[in-house]
Amino acid sequence: MKQFILLFFGLAGTAAFSDVTTPVCPEPRINGSDYHENLVVYFATILGSRNSVCGMYSEDKLVDVNPASISIPPGQNNSSCEEIQCRAWNAEIIVTNAKTVIELSNEAVNGEIEITQGNRRRIRAGIRRIERTVPDWETFLLRPYTEYTYVDAEEYIARSLEALTLRQVDLLPAEIMSSYLLELRRIEEAERQRVEEERRRAEEERRRAEAERQRVEEERRRKTIESGIEPDRYYVTAEVLNVRDAPKTGTVVDTLSGGEFVRVVHQEAGWGQLESTGGGAGSRWVNMGYLARVKPSASDGAWGGDTIALTILLAMAIWVWTRMPTDKEYQDAKKSGDEKAKKKAKRKTKRKPKKDATKAWNFDLSEKDKHRLRTQELAVQLAIGIGMADGSFADKEGYVIKKWIKGIVDSSLETHKKGVKGSLNEALEKGFADAVGRLGMPDLAPMCKELKMKSSTREKYDILELCLDVMAGDELADKEELDFIRKISNEIGLPYDEFRRLKEQRIINIEIPETEDTDIHKMLGIDPDWDDEKKKQFIIGAFSIWNNRLSSLTNKKQKENAQKMVELLGRAKKKYG
Repeated sequence: MKQFILLFFGLAGTAAFSDVTTPVCPEPRINGSDYHENLVVYFATILGSRNSVCGMYSEDKLVDVNPASISIPPGQNNSSCEEIQCRAWNAEIIVTNAKTVIELSNEAVNGEIEITQGNRRRIRAGIRRIERTVPDWETFLLRPYTEYTYVDAEEYIARSLEALTLRQVDLLPAEIMSSYLLELRRIEEAERQRVEEERRRAEEERRRAEAERQRVEEERRRKTIESGIEPDRYYVTAEVLNVRDAPKTGTVVDTLSGGEFVRVVHQEAGWGQLESTGGGAGSRWVNMGYLARVKPSASDGAWGGDTIALTILLAMAIWVWTRMPTDKEYQDAKKSGDEKAKKKAKRKTKRKPKKDATKAWNFDLSEKDKHRLRTQELAVQLAIGIGMADGSFADKEGYVIKKWIKGIVDSSLETHKKGVKGSLNEALEKGFADAVGRLGMPDLAPMCKELKMKSSTREKYDILELCLDVMAGDELADKEELDFIRKISNEIGLPYDEFRRLKEQRIINIEIPETEDTDIHKMLGIDPDWDDEKKKQFIIGAFSIWNNRLSSLTNKKQKENAQKMVELLGRAKKKYG
């Protein structure tokens, strides 16, 4: 028995392996479908079972749509949509439980435990019923559940596999079930202890790192005092630095400019508390990573050496690029060799409004190309908002945007390239100005509404991938950036599972920071608007995915990140019950 339980535990993972004596979904008695009247339902009278009516009223709604939005007439089985959705979310667990019960049943009829011939026949008959039902459920699992409508899902999972499984459990000898439950509890306890030990080890490592950081900080402070530099005086190295009313998760209340000096009266976990106007500790906090003891020199640039506001550099470069003297007056002056005329024409060229640079090509664009260009402009503005979501704009994030823009320009028609450059230049300038004006976060609603209406599905995926690449550009999975991208994906109408898949491709290879319980939903991608049940089901499914991934990964960094995600999901499970 022990080897059997261990085998299933190893194959299915902790989230896909549950107690077979307890139903996963609340209505196992729903057994059949009114929409699919030709379904052969086994033991339709089990526990007073009834058909699902969800397919009759759900029209073409996908199975991840809230069942409460489906209008079912009074007097009908109003809980059937909730049950079908629960089965879709938990199909893997339900199938695993069914196969576990089949193995337990085979042990009962073929083992050494004495049972009556009548009970032996009933157990074998139950095995056959379960085995006839499992293939439909396994067929359902071949596609992501989010691709199914309620009607489609009923075709495969309306037959209550759980009702058959629970009925079969009631037939099994007490010795078999006692041994199974004892071993299951032992495995669950061992897994709990393993996760707890990992958590304790991570906490101990964090404490040691914090102690070392404090030691280094104290040593640096001592040397600073000895050098005569004021110990609490710092300079801003970012072009724009957000000021929050609390460390990490506080609301942005102000911004500081590059080169500006501040006094830090207290430091906590990488955040500095700024001096108030009265001279004491205030309620203004900044990220210490963007402060330096020494004022940035001119050679470092206006924004310091290590955190350049690359948006400005890109905007300036493209500004120069798009304003090369091309008008007839300047070209004629150049040919004539008249230096005075050349200078005058050049000044005149520089005074031209920006819109003149794109007038010719903009007129010739087709309606489809105009929509595409507008989509690209909005994508650049959103990408800048992502880069600014964590408080400042890292140079690596800027390089991601630069590379993306270059790809757009290079793929444009030769006659359109100059106009595309000018248009994306203006988008850069506007995106940065909006980010500064709105303290880091652009106004999503109008931008995403326009993208949802004008952009194709492929363009929407391009935008999502750009935003995720910018997030990963500084090699840190920032919770604010991830939550911002989740909102964008949702607003422009992309399936949540696709956002999660693309997000996980990035975060598996970058640094996943320590996350407070209040911010777990941002790191995991849990929508605060979901009800508690959907949050729980999401956590169960995500835990299964990451736990299975943990056992198959060989790369050290990826394995560490998978372990962090498993631990985060374990904490989320406690938080949401």
